[in-house]
Amino acid sequence: MSSRCRFEHSCAAILADDAPVVGHALVKRIAVTLSDSELVPMPIHDRIHTEDAAGVLYAEQSRCRALEKDDLSALEALISPQVTHTHTRGNTDNFESYFLYIREKIKFVECKRGPLSVRLVGQIAIMTGPMQNIVSFRGASETITTSAQVLQVWEWSAGRWLLLAFQSTALKS
Repeated sequence: MSSRCRFEHSCAAILADDAPVVGHALVKRIAVTLSDSELVPMPIHDRIHTEDAAGVLYAEQSRCRALEKDDLSALEALISPQVTHTHTRGNTDNFESYFLYIREKIKFVECKRGPLSVRLVGQIAIMTGPMQNIVSFRGASETITTSAQVLQVWEWSAGRWLLLAFQSTALKS
């Protein structure tokens, strides 16, 4: 049996009540289905972070919104100091080099996420799904669109979800 909860009008989340047990950790899955099956900007929510899969989705939408608004303080609050962030072009950043890149090199115009799957294992959440970013280099007017399949690892720590690892694989256009 599945329970259903709704976010805004554009997406629905489904939590499996019959999730398997792995070791001593209960594994829950959540799938977000978009109404038109296309990538859309994450909607704004006022809900605070919660320790469930819905909370991970709120953390991800907050991350996307912070990137779009160029709000580095909000973004820093969502990223673990131990983060490993591997970009679609294959280079890997730590916390300091990631924020240097965001601060000095690139500006996010739009961050879109498609159907997302979240699996909870203890205090860790594994999120997968498509992403499309529209970015520009700071000081330039032309934009670049990148489409990727993304694997993210989030950690529940001190009452919030922190992005611990990010791996994106470029998708062919």
